[in-house]
Amino acid sequence: MINKLFIFLILLVAITACNDKNQGFIKIDPYDLQVINYFEKVALGFSNSDINKITRKWKDPMIVYMNPKASNQLNLELEKIVGEINALSTDGFEVEITNDSLLSNFDIFIGSAKEYYKVYPSQGDTTSTSRGSYNIYWRNKSDIFYGNMLIDQNQEDATYHRFILRKFLTASIGLTNQWHDYPESIFYQGWSIVNNYQRIDRDLIRLLYHPDMNTGWSGEVLRNKLLNILMNEKG
Repeated sequence: MINKLFIFLILLVAITACNDKNQGFIKIDPYDLQVINYFEKVALGFSNSDINKITRKWKDPMIVYMNPKASNQLNLELEKIVGEINALSTDGFEVEITNDSLLSNFDIFIGSAKEYYKVYPSQGDTTSTSRGSYNIYWRNKSDIFYGNMLIDQNQEDATYHRFILRKFLTASIGLTNQWHDYPESIFYQGWSIVNNYQRIDRDLIRLLYHPDMNTGWSGEVLRNKLLNILMNEKG
């Protein structure tokens, strides 16, 4: 739930804020409140974890390598997702795809969970039957610099593989939590297979990689920054 004081401040701003250009009112509509609330839920911390609830994102390019076991469909889907993320990012961040594993800072492992945890033993054990997972690492408490993820191509079907790719790659850019708020959202916590970003998903990606968004923000600071960004866009 959105903090009651925050709701009051939002409503106050919506009533009193003035646009100097046309002397009209800057309107903060209910959807803006949904975006701010959902961003705070999805972007801060990790599900089922006590890790600091602050904004995290990449400051350098995210260079993705997907191993040769990937199907043509999965390679095409990776290109599609990368294109969508890059189109929404306006702070200089970019996701790149490489065919050279030595150049990557984010690796997509295609294979069984047992094989994955042999390569990355610190992240699980070889008895795991996970159909997909991801890990990211950061410096200075909040600047992501490396990650990897698993897609078990031996389980489920191609549609599910594309869903896992989109879900975990999007999480790996810094939108790490899942919630039950929007069933069609890529961040939905319940069972679903979503192979497209919804409007609110695109807004969360866009806002995280907006020039005025920084790492290390939490709580009231984050809400105020989001409100300022949305108001400036309307102005």
